Amino acid sequence: MTAPAAAEHPGERIYKHLCLNCHQPTGNGLPGIYPPIVGSEWVARDKSVLIRMLLHGLRGPVTVAGKTFNNLMPPSGLSDRQIADVLTYVRSHFGHQSSAITAEEVQLPRKTDRERKDSGRSLVLEHIFRNRVRQRLGGFHHAEQGQDDQEVREVIRREQA
Repeated sequence: MTAPAAAEHPGERIYKHLCLNCHQPTGNGLPGIYPPIVGSEWVARDKSVLIRMLLHGLRGPVTVAGKTFNNLMPPSGLSDRQIADVLTYVRSHFGHQSSAITAEEVQLPRKTDRERKDSGRSLVLEHIFRNRVRQRLGGFHHAEQGQDDQEVREVIRREQA
């Protein structure tokens, strides 16, 4: 008697249909063209960065596992649940053991970014940069979030000048 087949993770099906052509079945990508998921520091980073990548896509140079890739990842067009499923799958496979992502965690960036007119790359990079600035400032948060955001925006302006 053979053991029953393990149930497919809901994110695996999405990965196979949407991500596999570029990132490959093994998650190793295509050298010099599409970045790997295996060994990618991006997978274990801030969840909202990955969420924004799927929401808005990503274009231009990006460094993954020490190598630079310069290609286009279009917006996924997935629902909140589908984004949560595929990112949970990626974060728990390909050598990663990161926590799950929920549909609720996808809703906030989708809602807050909807009003922005910047490119997806700008939104992703700005979010990464804001997190770095907050860490540099000691991760403190003022009583009013607006004051914290104002200080972060000022640091961003100085760094971009």
